[in-house]
Order: sequence, then C-alpha cells, then structure tokens
Amino acid sequence: MNWAEMTPAEIREFYDRNMYMSLLDLSCETGLTVPELRKILLTDEEDMLFRELSDDEELEFRQAARDQYKPGEPIESSWHPIYRDECRLIDTKHRIIVAKEFVEMHRIGVEAWTTRLQNPTMDLDEVYLKIYAEMMSGSFGEVRENDVPGGVEYEIEISKHDSVNGLPYLYTW
Repeated sequence: MNWAEMTPAEIREFYDRNMYMSLLDLSCETGLTVPELRKILLTDEEDMLFRELSDDEELEFRQAARDQYKPGEPIESSWHPIYRDECRLIDTKHRIIVAKEFVEMHRIGVEAWTTRLQNPTMDLDEVYLKIYAEMMSGSFGEVRENDVPGGVEYEIEISKHDSVNGLPYLYTW
C-alpha cells in the first residue's frame, strides 16, 4: 500500500476498516506522526467531523473508554477517534492476555508455535495477536460462542495431548 498516494479520506476509511489498529500502529504503518493522523481523523474535506481535544479532555475521553468499554464490544465509527483509539488498545491488550493464557495451558512454549517460526523477528505481542486471530478462526479447534449475562463467552478445548498437565481442558474467555 502506498501511503504517500492515499488521500485523507482513504486513510480514515482504512482506519475505520481496521478496528483493532491503534493510532500508534497506524503511525508506524503510514510513517505519519500521531498528531498528523489525529488531524486527518478529526477532519474531512468539507467540515470538522470531530472537535479537537485539549490534553486534559483527551485524558478524560481515554479514561471514559477504560471505564465504559468492554473488550470485544463493537467499536462505533461515530465515536470520537480518541475514544475509539483507547477502545482498540483495550481490545488489543485483552487479546494478548487471552492468547498468553491459551499458550500457557499447552505443553509447548510460545517459541515453538508456528507463527513465530514463520517470522522470527516478530515481536511477542504480535505473535500473541496472531495466535488469537488463529484461535478465533478455528485453527486450534472449534471455538464455541456462548451467550452469558452481559455478553458473549468463547470456549475452545485443549486436548490431553496438548495440555501442560496431560488432561483435557476447556479454555474460556
């Protein structure tokens, strides 16, 4: 993808399609600074979409997201970009924790997982995010979705051959 040729509207559209990408991730991907990206996300060619926040307001929006947003809930494009960014960070941290727990229940360590072998320079958090994506896609077995009060719970079985203690285990998150 040639970021230099993308219009601000295309960057906003890309950011909205990639709901789990933070502003920092987008900055690394595009080579644009976080302030430059904020300006792009806050405005469009015709008018302001969102107002620019002061530093204190940004902290308040991020705290509000931490207080109100639950990992895995939909992130609405109508929310302020700073609030959405914090929601994305919450989701990313949650996915890393889930994948770490899942890996720790297996008899082999994270270094042995194929995602790391395919790209040995991959950061461990990236590995865990890839493992999470593979978990959700069913690569490690059937993922069942259960309705529970207040949301959805997922479960996947770890066979006795793969588990750290030699017993089958039903991992839920």
